[in-house]
Amino acid sequence: MSLGNPLDRVPWWVWVPLLAPLALVFTVMLGWFPVVAGLIGWLVVRLLRQQPRRLSTPQVNELAGQPAEVIEPILHTMSNEDLCRLWENSSRAVRSAYLPASISSHVRLRQALLDEMERRDPEAMDRWLADRPDQSDPRTYIDES
Repeated sequence: MSLGNPLDRVPWWVWVPLLAPLALVFTVMLGWFPVVAGLIGWLVVRLLRQQPRRLSTPQVNELAGQPAEVIEPILHTMSNEDLCRLWENSSRAVRSAYLPASISSHVRLRQALLDEMERRDPEAMDRWLADRPDQSDPRTYIDES
């Protein structure tokens, strides 16, 4: 998690009432140092916000519980390797979940994963499901094709 992510969520109007009195008090007490330090900090935050963000593979808990219209476009852009990795992580998440709502959201994510893998390579998925899918990894079937 980078420093810019939490700061992006905070609107500008929250910072002004917090920083204005502090800047005034510190300027009166310490001179111009706080003003200069605040300007430098502001510039650093602006530069961090302008940096392009790396696209990473979404985590299971980030996707679980999202509606299908959010999950499906993300899965369409993922590679086969990322889909299989997400499948593996979601199986661990389902086994460790204990709340019914959590289990249900993970199951819906796994259904979306199955649908996407089926859309990409139906023959490989048929072979995988004909074997024991609980004992094997879909990577071996998807990569064979």
